[in-house]
Amino acid sequence: MSTSLKSIIIILYLVITSCTSYHPLLKYNYTNDSRLINPEIPLTIKYFGDTKFQDLEKVDKNYIKTILRPYNQLELKNLLAYAKTNVNPEYETLLFLSNQKEGNDSLRLLSVDSTRLSLIYKLQKDDQSLFMLMRAMNDNKGLKSMLKDGADIMNSVSFRIDSTNALSYADVFNQVRKDINYISATKTLIDAPVSDSLQQQWMQFQYLATINSFMQNNPTQDSLIQQYERKRIDKQSKMLSKLDNTKVFYGDEVIDKILSEAKHTRVVMVNENHWYPKHRIFTTSLLKGLKEIGYTHLALEALTNPLQASKINEKRPYPTLNSGYYIQEAYFAHLVRKASALGFKLVSYENQDPQINRELGQAQQLMEILEDPKAKVLVHAGIDHILESPTENGKRMATHFKEMSAIDPLSINQVEFVGGSSHELSLIPFELIKGQTKKINDYYLINQIKPSLEKVYPEKDFQITATTTPKSNPALVKFYNQEEYSIYKENAVPILNIYSTSDRLTINLPRGMYKVVIYYPDGKQNSHSFNTN
Repeated sequence: MSTSLKSIIIILYLVITSCTSYHPLLKYNYTNDSRLINPEIPLTIKYFGDTKFQDLEKVDKNYIKTILRPYNQLELKNLLAYAKTNVNPEYETLLFLSNQKEGNDSLRLLSVDSTRLSLIYKLQKDDQSLFMLMRAMNDNKGLKSMLKDGADIMNSVSFRIDSTNALSYADVFNQVRKDINYISATKTLIDAPVSDSLQQQWMQFQYLATINSFMQNNPTQDSLIQQYERKRIDKQSKMLSKLDNTKVFYGDEVIDKILSEAKHTRVVMVNENHWYPKHRIFTTSLLKGLKEIGYTHLALEALTNPLQASKINEKRPYPTLNSGYYIQEAYFAHLVRKASALGFKLVSYENQDPQINRELGQAQQLMEILEDPKAKVLVHAGIDHILESPTENGKRMATHFKEMSAIDPLSINQVEFVGGSSHELSLIPFELIKGQTKKINDYYLINQIKPSLEKVYPEKDFQITATTTPKSNPALVKFYNQEEYSIYKENAVPILNIYSTSDRLTINLPRGMYKVVIYYPDGKQNSHSFNTN
């Protein structure tokens, strides 16, 4: 055989083997914490809480092949899932599924290899054979714990999906939670084979509205918000038509009124609905005035933990994707950036103790800030946490806080009313709304702000910029601060995320250096840098 022919054969072999695929139903896997669900098989398995499922597309295939080399009965083409634990006992698990009838239904421990520190389990159910390979990792030198975990995992297997273990939109959302390609994440949520019910429809809506709120100029989000607001506006317009408009504050009066009242308390609370970036822009608009009258802290429910807050306070004046899920939305990140620039101390006040009621735990965290007699706090919270009176669902954070501190916070609820005003901002004293038996907030705010960077940075010089995108549309165009991107890459938070269906995008940006990364529904991307100075 000639050298050239040998070379061709070797190349063909390498091409064929490199293209070896995993199980064809792997693409239907959904994971929620430690649970694996595949509705196409159907199959559900419960792993342990410290298990992290690995994306096989990102795992070195040669590493997987090396693992499988000693085990003839385990084939790469049948690999369905790969996971690792991240605490002791550390091990990796590889799950294989093949369609073959081999004897009666049974669960067996096929192999205990004390040299390789590995186990193989086999579950036979009708004509399906499920194998699980477990291998010790790092400092794990024994099989005892693995034997127990392996038996528990395999005993949790079910080849039947019913109401007790069915795929939910919470499972699907958990699958796409870290996907920063919001177009592909949206498609996954829409296409997921979740059984239809009113509860699941509402869950799907919330997840879709949240993810799509991360993209500006987004027709999907426009449709979702229109759907959400339609009935609420019809109902609320009748209520608003009866208001004494002479007692309502509009436009610039809104900020002036809030700042005037904020002088008489140490705490201002503003809430948000998680799929409205304009709610974060409003809170941002309060920062400068509150700082001038002595406010010192910005407390954010969305900040993951105190460590993330300290990184912003001490290491860098901006967030990253690790700072908190909602903070990946561009205008939430601008709220953080602007607060940091003005000298606010960022605080995470989310309850970290699972033994304590969440609302009570949040209030206790805020109380710690006020141990400093000079501290004055702006709190930005989710939806009902700022309700100052008990509800049928119990006491919320603000109610606990008032009882514990004897401080009456100034609370502005911008979630309750979604429209019905021709003004950009309308501040309605609680007392003007008829039929309310107990005061839950000081003011309702109707927020009609149209999100733009000019709203956040009115003091900056802007430059109209055009960027070219390939004609494969739609696309998600992410604009990053060049300095932030150079350090944190795609773990940085963009200054804008734009949904684009055009091959040329024109946008108004503050003068500066930017990195543009463009994502497509199929996961492909490209990037370039530009300067608006």
